[in-house]
Order: sequence, then C-alpha cells, then structure tokens
Amino acid sequence: MSIIRKKGCNAISLRVLTEIVSRASDIITSSPNAILFYLCDSSDNIPDIRATRNILPQKYRDRLFNIMFRRYCKKGTDGWFDYRIEANIDGAPQYAHLIYRSKHRTMINKIAEEAEKIFEIMDIEKRSTN
Repeated sequence: MSIIRKKGCNAISLRVLTEIVSRASDIITSSPNAILFYLCDSSDNIPDIRATRNILPQKYRDRLFNIMFRRYCKKGTDGWFDYRIEANIDGAPQYAHLIYRSKHRTMINKIAEEAEKIFEIMDIEKRSTN
C-alpha cells in the first residue's frame, strides 16, 4: 500500500488520516500473519509546512505515523507493536517501521536485520553515485 498525494498542498485532514489507518488496519486485521512495513518517504517535501518547523519530511512522517499508530492501538485489542528502524543513507536519516502482532515477536529481529542490510546497501549505492 502506498499513500500518494494526488492534488493540493493543504494539510491532510484528520478524517483522511483516520481513513488511511482504517484501511491499513482492515488489511492487516484480515491477514493474521501479516506484518506491516512502513517506510517514511524522504523524496517529497511536506507541503505548506510552517517555515518555523525545521524538520525533514521523513522525520515529520515518522512522527505522524507514530502518533497514528498509538491512536490505533488504544482502540484495538490485537496486541500490536511498532518496531522502529532508523538508518542513514548518504548522511540523511531514514525511518521505517515494522508493525506486528505479539505472536510474531520472534521473527521481527530477523526481518529488521534484513531491512537494515537493505538500508546499508542503499547507502553504499547512493554514496557511490555521488
């Protein structure tokens, strides 16, 4: 699932954010062995962000995602957990999240290790093209 702004540059409303969370939760709830991987995109700037907010787009998305996830967990009883991965690619911080049920806890470290290896490869490739 990918979230893409199709038009406009206003802040995304709480209604739309709630719909995104609802659809994502429908997908993972209907798949008992699902683990959600969320990558905080760093390629598109945050439109109309206050000039006083000196924050990278990926950090903003990381914070927003964290808030949305915590709100969702308060409503549900599935025992969801958020494993946050932070890496640097070409000197810029990158953030990803693995959302999983408690029964998948033993697999998360292995999946996180693979994700971190991919980030390392991306960093090497990015630096070699600069």
